Amino acid sequence: THHLKEQGHFDLAIPFAELTVGMAREQSRDRPDRRAHAYDVLATIYGKTNQYQKALRAVELALREFEQIRGEGVFEKGDPVPALRYNHAVLFGNLALVLEGAGAYEEAIQLREKSLEVARFHLRPGHSAIEEILRGLAAGYRRLEKPEEALHYQAKYVKWMKEFHPTEQRKILLAERVLAAETVEAGKLSRGISLLEGLLPRLKASPELEEWLVWDTEAFLAGTYMRVGNYSETATRYEKLLLRLEQLYEPQKVAGYPMWQELTFCYRELERHEEALRHARKVVGLCQEALGANHKATLMAEYSLATTLGIAERHDEAVKVALVGLSLTGTMADNRAVAALLHHEDPQTVALAEQALWFIWFRAGDDAANVALGRAVRLI
Repeated sequence: THHLKEQGHFDLAIPFAELTVGMAREQSRDRPDRRAHAYDVLATIYGKTNQYQKALRAVELALREFEQIRGEGVFEKGDPVPALRYNHAVLFGNLALVLEGAGAYEEAIQLREKSLEVARFHLRPGHSAIEEILRGLAAGYRRLEKPEEALHYQAKYVKWMKEFHPTEQRKILLAERVLAAETVEAGKLSRGISLLEGLLPRLKASPELEEWLVWDTEAFLAGTYMRVGNYSETATRYEKLLLRLEQLYEPQKVAGYPMWQELTFCYRELERHEEALRHARKVVGLCQEALGANHKATLMAEYSLATTLGIAERHDEAVKVALVGLSLTGTMADNRAVAALLHHEDPQTVALAEQALWFIWFRAGDDAANVALGRAVRLI
């Protein structure tokens, strides 16, 4: 069973795992620990083959055997069999993975909580099993969108790493980066900014970390400043980050990056309209060239430019940009508003309105109707 499982041949491992369970039940009547382990392996293999109903049943049987072990005092403190204690401390963690695979996230969290309780009682404080349990709890609560609980366990994990594994600087830095993000997601923005500001110099100084992680952390910090309304600080940081982005990557990767839109938004909020327009126009040009006129990022950039022009009270320009966008996205619901511009005093606006109407009409019907309209237009 172990050999096939390690090789990833889970379907082939199932009959052997089931046979092992049968043998454990028949030949190890006085060893609930062996039966629990057999059910644990079987549950894991069922989970790997997406047989979650069978996996959950195996989980129930494993937990029943585990409760019998505890009832018989096998795990009294001072038990001279550390391997036995370790195996059953991580058993809950293994079963939690099966439950997560079946979508039973709340139940998985409960098992991880029990796993932590068992591990603290029976294993040395710095045991590697505790690391996996703490990380699993933080990730589990994150999945359940419970930021306060996720933050609690991520903080415990960081503290545990610093106390028992202080030389593993890469792991510690990565854990602190997650902790800072969890702090922000929990709504503690000022505290999150403080953590990120303290972490960034250490990330930059570490030879073990990739450049993208430093860049991503700087971007996250700038975005957090925007969330607290410090648009000036955000704009300054975004300018530097986007300059570096353009130097590192080809236009296809740079175009459409959300930071461009956020920078334009910051300048709008600061009423620095010329800078907002400069960036908005740059984004439109970048997206059109790299991604094409019909790409979603291009349309969003044009919408942002139209909005920026309107805020800067350049309404005629805003209307023209909006008409270009409606040519690509408008529906018959927009027909009346666009048609009203056919009487505009500016000839360019009239031409753009006419073009937008034709594009809207060519998309308005089903395929047959659209083809018929095309034939009619060619006859005009």
